[in-house]
Amino acid sequence: MPCRATIAGVPIIAVLILGLVALSGCGGSDDAAAQEELAPGIMGTGGQMQTGGAAPSSLTASRLAGDYIRNEAAADAQYKGALLEISGLVLDSGRTPGNVLYVTLNGIVGLPIQCNFPESESDAVARLSNAQQVTLRGTGEGFVATDVQQEGQRGIFMVASKPVTLNGCAVVE
Repeated sequence: MPCRATIAGVPIIAVLILGLVALSGCGGSDDAAAQEELAPGIMGTGGQMQTGGAAPSSLTASRLAGDYIRNEAAADAQYKGALLEISGLVLDSGRTPGNVLYVTLNGIVGLPIQCNFPESESDAVARLSNAQQVTLRGTGEGFVATDVQQEGQRGIFMVASKPVTLNGCAVVE
């Protein structure tokens, strides 16, 4: 008879799955008052963001991606058009084939966060490196198709994914 790891007669895999299910429900807020606190970001002239004095909502890249995975419509209602400060690890940065300056943050597996920057932020973006912890500020746009070309892909073999996107971004720290 093969030996199987158990905790009090329960397979470890079952315990891990239950733990992950329990954690996936943590951190969410359906509180309407919390949603009302989000400030809309407005793009001004020259791609500069104007906030009207309201503070941005701060959250992690994984939280933002997870909210979109769980309920796209609710996430759009909460984040689309809002000024957000997103913290996460840099996965990639560069320019799209359409010459848009971007930084991709690690959201969750299969769903990164893409921040598009105005040209005025090119020096700040150039100072970032892969796997660096960073906080970026931008206006939430929801799922937006991208033409970011992945390393090793050529010509028509570009990623045509729809990451959660922020526009008019700036590096905060």
